Amino acid sequence: MNKSTYLDGLRVLSYNAIINEIDSNRNYGKTWCFLKRAFKRGLKKGKKTLYVRTFKKEIKEAVQQLYQQSDLQKFCGIEFYDSKTKKGNFKKVGRTFYVKRQNKWVWFMKCYAVSDANAVRSCDDPEMDTIIYEEYRTTAQQEKHFRGNRIDLFIDMFFTAKRNHKVTIILLGNRENPINPFCTYFGIPQQKNDFEGIKTFRNGSYLICQINNKQQCNNDYDEQVQKLFKGTSYGRYLYENEAKGQSKLQLKKAPAEAFSYVQLHLNGYDLHVKNLGGTFYINDKIDKNKPVYVLERCNKYKIERILLKRYKTLFTSFINAVASNNVFYNSHATYAAIQPFYKWLSI
Repeated sequence: MNKSTYLDGLRVLSYNAIINEIDSNRNYGKTWCFLKRAFKRGLKKGKKTLYVRTFKKEIKEAVQQLYQQSDLQKFCGIEFYDSKTKKGNFKKVGRTFYVKRQNKWVWFMKCYAVSDANAVRSCDDPEMDTIIYEEYRTTAQQEKHFRGNRIDLFIDMFFTAKRNHKVTIILLGNRENPINPFCTYFGIPQQKNDFEGIKTFRNGSYLICQINNKQQCNNDYDEQVQKLFKGTSYGRYLYENEAKGQSKLQLKKAPAEAFSYVQLHLNGYDLHVKNLGGTFYINDKIDKNKPVYVLERCNKYKIERILLKRYKTLFTSFINAVASNNVFYNSHATYAAIQPFYKWLSI
């Protein structure tokens, strides 16, 4: 894929997909590209955008930072409103951003956390045609702290906003997590780290754009930083297209003699925990004829059992193994997928 220094967002959107997933390393201009688009379309056409993050804390911090950089203001053509001179074309009130259009103040972007899905009902507007979900690929550790199924909540948000008009979804992500929850939901294969380019799925309605842009060393200081972090997990994340924290894991297949401990189905992922002498091995292959434990009923398996609180005492040996770092995974994706079970166990 031919790529410039920064993202060409208009080229991506020219495919006319409903969901546009854009993954790259940091500092590729993803956010700036679509913040400019939101402001310009609000100014010229009166179009409106929802800006979404996973956690309320993230939204609170983002609202304070969005459009604050002088370079971004120049890039967009923003002039902050001055109440004394009455000049300017841009202002912020709470979590809502306004543009002065045809001598009237109209909102062009509202900010929400995924858990605010119900609040989106208040901005039902046919001019609201874009949802930006930034940092949609949270780390496996962060995923544990979210209450509920955030993909379901986001989809509720989409349908609430869509009503009877077209809405385009833009997912902006970095390599925070080796698994992609949206791909899992829609049954789309996880893309390999070395893939670069654009692919479409589901008859062109779902687009994946992946750019393997490594951190650029533009000066001596950047080169020093690269040398400082060379060989570290964060260095591999920044400079070698590795998912954050994935090199810390213990990867090993279960021995043939290991016996089945528990089978799980969590947020679309099948997981099989095996045990041999107090050492546990986790893979993604299950026997569908044997019991499968779930957090919520999905009616997918012959013998499906809900994980009830009183069952937690049955997993004491596994909890001790996690605490002793005596658990192995067959892949980084497996580690990320089992995090809801760890959360249920209060690990």
